[in-house]
Amino acid sequence: MAALTASKIDVDPAEVLVASTGLIGVPLPMDLIRSGAEAITFAADGGAQFARAIITTDTHPKSAGAELEIGGRTVRVGGSAKGAGMIHPNMATLLAFVTTDAAVEPGFLQTALERAGADSFNMITVDGDTSTNDTLVVAGQRRGRQPRLSRVAKMATSSLRH
Repeated sequence: MAALTASKIDVDPAEVLVASTGLIGVPLPMDLIRSGAEAITFAADGGAQFARAIITTDTHPKSAGAELEIGGRTVRVGGSAKGAGMIHPNMATLLAFVTTDAAVEPGFLQTALERAGADSFNMITVDGDTSTNDTLVVAGQRRGRQPRLSRVAKMATSSLRH
């Protein structure tokens, strides 16, 4: 799946994240996955399309986005998730994806993700079940026109937690 997607968007397969839900031991429908990978297109407003594409048993797409100004430039953060059937402190059966166009140092981004996950996803319990495919991912860029987030962002981390 990573190779199919990487070929379509012209990146190394190691840069492609594969995430899935489903019944353990049941093969994924590779014909559908292949045609989906071939149909990938990029759009500035693609977040809504992505949120709809990852729905399985959900009744509606789950997504959110925000813009904030850092260093005189607008930075965007967006996220989409699917799943709610078995939410537990181990994030059962939940796939959640967060992206930003901010130039972010990986260490800071990982710390922010861990704190945000501990204070949100890992605080909810519905029925106590756990899944093997729990995913909470954040993707940013290390360079770009946006201000680099490191020391400045560390000072603002506490405000992001509320």
